[in-house]
Amino acid sequence: MPKKTLNVSLRAAVKGCTTARQDDSIAIAEALIYAGANIDSEEATEGKTALMMACEKGYLDLVIALLEHDASIH
Repeated sequence: MPKKTLNVSLRAAVKGCTTARQDDSIAIAEALIYAGANIDSEEATEGKTALMMACEKGYLDLVIALLEHDASIH
């Protein structure tokens, strides 16, 4: 799978996260990271990373998981 597709899929997994499915979103995000997705890739339109999206949604477990995979806080 092309790296760009992995990056888009990672952000989509975070964007589509809901409280009830947070564990699933974490598992999907981790699988994409292990497959080679760039955890710090940014959306083309708003420049948001997966970590930024998870923070905006208030999903602490997802934020922690992304940070454990070395997501940049800068």
